[in-house]
Amino acid sequence: MNSIKIEWFGHSCFRISYDGFSAVIDPYEDGYIPGLKPLRLSADAVYCSHGHGDHNAKELVELSGRTDNPFKITEIHSWHDDVKGAKRGANIIRIFEADGIRVAHFGDIGCFPTDEQKILLSNLNAAMIPVGGFYTMEPNYIHNLVNELNPEVVIPCHYSGLDYGFNEIQRVDAFLEFEDNIKFLDTNTTEIERNNEHKIVVLKYK
Repeated sequence: MNSIKIEWFGHSCFRISYDGFSAVIDPYEDGYIPGLKPLRLSADAVYCSHGHGDHNAKELVELSGRTDNPFKITEIHSWHDDVKGAKRGANIIRIFEADGIRVAHFGDIGCFPTDEQKILLSNLNAAMIPVGGFYTMEPNYIHNLVNELNPEVVIPCHYSGLDYGFNEIQRVDAFLEFEDNIKFLDTNTTEIERNNEHKIVVLKYK
């Protein structure tokens, strides 16, 4: 069965791959996030949810020049805060779809999606979503959003670890205390198929 491979490189940076094509999402600048190693990634495409230094280092991704992108991409324009961008500006949620598999990267979502946006975000096979709060929706609100959207797999990101991350944002536990069926993987990689068990997948930063 076909699948989308998802790799996590810390904070909100992921690489998704399908049928030999890969895309990096939200690469961070060197030295911007305490404790995280510099990124040196290669891919066929790169996308950023907004212009902040922990999400916008496109220049650190070596691009192949390949253009036959198999992903259908839906961009949902949202806000980085709960005051329509007055504090932190805009944010783009992206849905990547290939062979009927739908995965979404929520960027630094700071407010609940509109009803129309929730329809677009329904039937997700996986959601890469920030759970650390402060700069994004707080963990309890993310829990409520996850319950409403009901993606099959939730992959938490944008949280602090023992020796990495911003001091202002919380550990992943602040979100997990609301959840059940949690899988901790000893790898930074998972595979998403068309039908997946409903679960929270915590990837390991390497």
